Amino acid sequence: MHETYMAKRKKEMKKAPKRMMQDVVRLSYNMSGKMTNVLSLSTNVNKNTRCMHRHNSCPTSICANCFAIKTVNHYDRLHINLNYNTDNLINRKLTLNETRDIAIEILYALEKNETHKFRFESFGDLNNTIQAWNYLAIVSDLAILAENHNYYIECALWTKNIDYLVKAFDEFDEILKGYIRSVLNVLISSTFIGLPIGQGLIDKTEKRLGMPIGVFTVEKEENEKTNCGARNCTKCGKCYKKFAATTYLWEVLK
Repeated sequence: MHETYMAKRKKEMKKAPKRMMQDVVRLSYNMSGKMTNVLSLSTNVNKNTRCMHRHNSCPTSICANCFAIKTVNHYDRLHINLNYNTDNLINRKLTLNETRDIAIEILYALEKNETHKFRFESFGDLNNTIQAWNYLAIVSDLAILAENHNYYIECALWTKNIDYLVKAFDEFDEILKGYIRSVLNVLISSTFIGLPIGQGLIDKTEKRLGMPIGVFTVEKEENEKTNCGARNCTKCGKCYKKFAATTYLWEVLK
């Protein structure tokens, strides 16, 4: 039992220096499995109207098999932290000081752990345009900080609610859009198992964002298309390395 506990402890990421910690949101430092050593900021899937509608009313969707719901409902502390994030991210646009403080904690935490990957939404999805704007503002601040610190970072955001993101993106000026594009990969997660999103939505999204996106699809069984099966995002990194063209990612259902 002691060895198991110690093994788990070794997987936990070190937190940013205390002076860099902020209280606007709570980052997920201690994810395990394929997300080991990947820092994340997420909301609670249970509070997302679209997520819960898909989960409850679409039995053929990937949402009916939602892994995030099972995980969030299993860990009380995680549930509390994600509720805190949801409440703070969806109701108002954060101030410039707040987004900068979040970006500072992220950067210093990545540096402290000698890692480079940051993920938006590991346990939920975009709830509205306000949340999407807050994420993009954090990304732009993070990109600027990383450039000033000469520290390489890779950010990825998974969503089924891409309409919120493109609307929020339009609110930024071209300089900040450039910073966002320099570090962020956007991946549209397919709603249905084995069925990628349509080419029309891909083309429209890439035109609005001005960059290639990822198309993430889950299948029931491993096959020749499977290219997300290592269960180790740190070693694989396909979703985080900047896309040079539309990129299709295929994962096997958990």
